[in-house]
Amino acid sequence: MMHRLLSQKRLHITTVPCWAHQVNLVVGDYLKRNVASRTVVNRALEIVKWFNNHSRAIGILKDVQLKSSTTGIPLCLILPVLTRWTSHFLSISHLLELESCFLHAVAEHGAELEKCTGKEKTAVVKAKEIVQIIKDSQFWFALRLIKQDLEPLAIAAQARPISSDDQWDGDGDLSTAEALFDPVAE
Repeated sequence: MMHRLLSQKRLHITTVPCWAHQVNLVVGDYLKRNVASRTVVNRALEIVKWFNNHSRAIGILKDVQLKSSTTGIPLCLILPVLTRWTSHFLSISHLLELESCFLHAVAEHGAELEKCTGKEKTAVVKAKEIVQIIKDSQFWFALRLIKQDLEPLAIAAQARPISSDDQWDGDGDLSTAEALFDPVAE
């Protein structure tokens, strides 16, 4: 119903029947079709996986966070769920919030991070790759651009969640869609 009302009121907007699911599909398509963005997101996920799989590395990152935090609560690294594309936005957001902590951890503990995986050659090579990704300013710049691309879609996907005991409000959904697509609309 919301898509019908929106299409009647805003003829220039293509509407979809299931808002949140369609937005998630759009995000998935963005990541599948944009090779450069997919490469950057994959590198970001490598960082998340690597730190989450190495207790000493995540400990170093948490120590750095606690030293610079005003809340005393470190942020977690989020590994996104493949079918919930908005979780990629949350994962990227946390990484970007922790950029200075990652850079500080690498600057102060780079050698320790490279050694915390053990002596196996492939593990050491992977650790060095992760450190290089973190040091790469172009990676962080590209990740910020991707976050800018994904943020409106993440907002749109979460704009009107409906719980099982909630009543669907087509007018509310219409207002939300109008605000997202035309923020200066009256």
